[in-house]
Amino acid sequence: MPRQSDAVRKEACRRVDAVLALVQSVLPNETDKSAAPMVTATLIGALQLARTLGGKAGRKILAQARRSLIDIYDRPSHH
Repeated sequence: MPRQSDAVRKEACRRVDAVLALVQSVLPNETDKSAAPMVTATLIGALQLARTLGGKAGRKILAQARRSLIDIYDRPSHH
C-alpha cells in the first residue's frame, strides 16, 4: 500500500494485526505463533479464489482449504 496515506496504511496494518491475533487465539495452544500468518493467508487466499471462480469450483477451493487446515491444526492434545 505504498501509494496510500500514512493514516490508511496504519489502519490497514491495525486490521491485519487484529485478524492475525484472532486467528492465533483459535489455534491450539501448542501451535507456534508463526502459524497464524500462514493460516490467515490460506483463509484469505482461498476466499479470494473462491469468489473469483464462483459456483462449484469456488466451493471446492474453500472445502480443500478447510480440510487442509483442519488436518494440520485440529489435533488432540498429548496431555
